[in-house]
Amino acid sequence: MRASLFKGKVFTDFHILMALGRLMREYPFDKQKIARLQLARLKKLLIHSYRNFDFYRTRMDDRGFDPHQMQDISELEQLPILTKEEYRSFTNDLLKKNPGKYQSWYFDTTSGSTGIPLEIVRSWPERGYMIAKWLRELYLNGYRCTDHSFRAITRPRPNSEKDTFLQSFGLFRRNLIPYTAPIKKIVESYQELQPDFYYNCRNGAIRFCKYALEHNIEITKPKMYSVGGAVIDQNCRELFYRVLGEDNFFETYGAEEIGVIGFQIRGTSGMHFSHDTNILELISPNGSISENEGSCLITDLGIYSFPMIRYQLGDHLKTYTDESGIQRIEKIVGRLNDWLVWKDGTRSGMDHFYKIMSGFSSSIAQFRIIQESYEHIRILIVLSPLRDSIQETPNKIKKSLVENLETNFRPEIKYEVEFKDGIPPDETGKVRMIISKVDQSEQNIRQFSTAP
Repeated sequence: MRASLFKGKVFTDFHILMALGRLMREYPFDKQKIARLQLARLKKLLIHSYRNFDFYRTRMDDRGFDPHQMQDISELEQLPILTKEEYRSFTNDLLKKNPGKYQSWYFDTTSGSTGIPLEIVRSWPERGYMIAKWLRELYLNGYRCTDHSFRAITRPRPNSEKDTFLQSFGLFRRNLIPYTAPIKKIVESYQELQPDFYYNCRNGAIRFCKYALEHNIEITKPKMYSVGGAVIDQNCRELFYRVLGEDNFFETYGAEEIGVIGFQIRGTSGMHFSHDTNILELISPNGSISENEGSCLITDLGIYSFPMIRYQLGDHLKTYTDESGIQRIEKIVGRLNDWLVWKDGTRSGMDHFYKIMSGFSSSIAQFRIIQESYEHIRILIVLSPLRDSIQETPNKIKKSLVENLETNFRPEIKYEVEFKDGIPPDETGKVRMIISKVDQSEQNIRQFSTAP
């Protein structure tokens, strides 16, 4: 009875604190310690999955894989990749077999930015574990439980506006405001609250900063702030730094399915990968394991109810090894479908555009690339309030940008530039940086393009 009682929602704060204490002790990461920890947790997860789920038992048996005999993390490569569609089917089957079991669990969905939204079901201890991963990132960047946070949310979470037990005592105070609220109201609410910590998705932060500059509003800089939800390019950073500060910024990388995957420590470059909670694999275009760049697979070491083993998240990452031998995230290149595809079957990602657009960081606040056909690219541009409106007119920016693309990218392409007051989010609440309207089926994509 007591064991089941402590699994309920009412004890979520307890699980958060317990998980947070453990996660804080495991940082900073040590190469040898992480290797031992990952192997022990991975083996335990795989044995649990084999014993309790027909889905995973079949996948392991089909590969002749015995989790009880596992000796090295590299053996994980023997298991098949888990797609979103397979995970959706796995989750739905469990829910249909025993709906009463999960009735009081935590339910959420992904944004569906790459397809149909994925339903996420977690036990309350697992929900506490996911929140603890987020809180560790905040604490490592200077957050304290008495700080007041301000956050614009793209999608309401279940009971997201209700105070928890700890918040009723003035701890972990927060102010949540809908992303869809008028930007004037969001800025005024922020200024009235003057929070210690500010968090927003990339597009929301751009709207916030752009409005403040255009209306000559001197924003009270928070003790710390973070932006996530999408790739943060240099153009965005210039805008954020000008309005909210530079030394108090850190980037966040996560997913609704898992929570925090990587985090930056303010004042440092690159992002830490959460080695103690996840295993990262990078897959090259030919399907082999890559050391420092590729489409990422995630195995979460703390989710046992609906395990995610070699889950195809869909993000393309670049990583590097720091001086201590620990793998870090250098940059998030893009989502699975954030590619331009060419007639010969090659494709190009955001790297080409980042290099070009970084030269316009004081002129362009936000952009979107739309590939209408193999020969036609349309570029939507939101001008930056930081620009010199006399020297950097729209016509001059357009001319210079097109010349740069023709010289340094693909001269055969017709480039069409459109200036916008803002780029509205997709139905998912996110703003994709690349939209390609040409065929992106696997048979049409043979390899990554490393040069225009």
